[in-house]
Amino acid sequence: MKRMTSWLTLIVAVALSVSVSGCLEDKVLDLILFSEAGAEFAQNSESINWTNTATVELGTQIDDALLENDLTRGDIKGATIMGVSYGATSFSQAHDWVIGGTIEVERLDVPSAAVTLLTYTDQSVQAALGQKIPAALTDAGVGLLQAALDEFLAGTADPMLRFTVNNGSVSPIPDQSDPIIFDWVAWLAIQITVSEEIEVLDPF
Repeated sequence: MKRMTSWLTLIVAVALSVSVSGCLEDKVLDLILFSEAGAEFAQNSESINWTNTATVELGTQIDDALLENDLTRGDIKGATIMGVSYGATSFSQAHDWVIGGTIEVERLDVPSAAVTLLTYTDQSVQAALGQKIPAALTDAGVGLLQAALDEFLAGTADPMLRFTVNNGSVSPIPDQSDPIIFDWVAWLAIQITVSEEIEVLDPF
């Protein structure tokens, strides 16, 4: 099992601009934030089949990202799973590899069976280098993740997620003399709506 790391960043997607003079007034605005949780791992395999796992404390990751943006959990009004993408971050072998498999997700904080989150098929490692390739999510995967988000926001759970990569095909077939070696990342995109009080200019 390869060691995998994760991170979460927030980017403010709504801005308010005022170009006229006037008095300062407190306003409560809804801001749309996009969070991105990523799992990075290094692959070095002599087989077409491999399994890697990553455990992610979803609530802790969101809390840390909010803190960096001077926000708190109480500022959150809602959160929605938006999608997932993946891409290779390092690849320097003499020839390409084409891989296929699935990524599963399960919750460890409550009894939960693993469900397939996405499938990647006939993916060129070389073509994925430096890219963020969107992947179609399964209804079961989205449902599990959205329930975890909703329970976190309601204060009824502290979701612990485990992601498992199950690779099932590689072409050409790697072996001891020619192992498949690359680094890649899977990113989970989350849209978060928060309320924040700011001072704006009242033109009247």
